[in-house]
Amino acid sequence: MLKLDNEGGCMVPATVYLVEDDDAVRASLSALLQLADIEVTEFASGSAFVGSLAGLAPGCVVLDMRMPGMDGIAVLQHMADQSIDWPVLVMTGHPDPGIAAAVLKRGAIEFLEKPCREEELFAALARGFEILGQGSAA
Repeated sequence: MLKLDNEGGCMVPATVYLVEDDDAVRASLSALLQLADIEVTEFASGSAFVGSLAGLAPGCVVLDMRMPGMDGIAVLQHMADQSIDWPVLVMTGHPDPGIAAAVLKRGAIEFLEKPCREEELFAALARGFEILGQGSAA
């Protein structure tokens, strides 16, 4: 399992929080990440993720943009309001340059179009885990 060095010098599992409302997409992405030895915690909605944030250890977030109820922009805004500065990769099946600019402005480290290539996803996650390992994420 991929591990990161925490502030105390201990190795902790690198976790991806997968926030995706489509069951099939969520299951597929989760399986892909687990095959790469990455710990995955799944959330079926933005509100479920936001409701669990207080009890979660820092990790990388793979966030769907378009979800019923709380969409990706609202999740990013909530994280910013709570000073949660974790690396976020936003994915969408409905690319729009304006939305891409908005999520990047709100702190996302990557904006990926679904379906994305595995290499793109893993490269973005590697950047996210690097950010976490540097301790710049809260």
